[in-house]
Amino acid sequence: MRYFVFGFLIGLANLIPGVSGSTVAVLTGIYERLVRVVSTLFSLKVTREDLFFLLFVVVGAVAAIFAGSNGMKILLQHHQFVTYAVFFGLVMGSLPSLFRRLKRVLTTPVFLGMALVVIPQLFNIELSIGRSPLLLGFGGAVAASAMVLPGLSGSLILLVLGFYDVVITAISAVNLQVLVPFGIGVVVGIVLFVKLIDFALRRFKDWTDNFIVGLVVGSLYVVYPFGLDTEGNVFLGLTLIVIGALVTALIDRYGTNRRT
Repeated sequence: MRYFVFGFLIGLANLIPGVSGSTVAVLTGIYERLVRVVSTLFSLKVTREDLFFLLFVVVGAVAAIFAGSNGMKILLQHHQFVTYAVFFGLVMGSLPSLFRRLKRVLTTPVFLGMALVVIPQLFNIELSIGRSPLLLGFGGAVAASAMVLPGLSGSLILLVLGFYDVVITAISAVNLQVLVPFGIGVVVGIVLFVKLIDFALRRFKDWTDNFIVGLVVGSLYVVYPFGLDTEGNVFLGLTLIVIGALVTALIDRYGTNRRT
């Protein structure tokens, strides 16, 4: 039952841009086992005990995503300023842990990551994803690759790509036309991108870590709350940003303590 609860917490984290589900997995003490089980699942070397462990975690995460998606949809539709202010704070709070991971700062991958996020926003380049199965699958695969890295939020990547609102709406409405290709993309991403990311982190760790930092820094532009059409109270916005940053910082702090 506790693995279901841990999975539920991970699922809630994956709904919130800026909060890493993998960090919560570290915090609950199941990250290493989860990665090991997933990596051995398709090699048919997984034990029955590990299979039930994975099942409880996955069911808990899925339950959390479906339970929380409707509330997130309402927040985005009717309280956008407040929601984005919290998102902005959550992302800011995740930056210290990402910078601590860097052994050295490489400007090229950092600026490349920032450019990939900011330039489409500056020039209003939007992905017309509609219900294209191919693009939805791509979004699921990219989000899944981000979910396995502590400190990087899969939901944040979806928000940057322009997929977040579509997926949240589809989950709350149980729209299988969107969820099926997206879910297939998630599975493919876990199977393929996890190995790719593992390779990149082993062979090009400094470059990859700096690129991730660039992506996250650039995403601050995407969730910047004060440029919205309907601007809210500045003091309220700043307060929510601080609260969001503290939440992410505390999650990272306790997650770090569990790793050490």
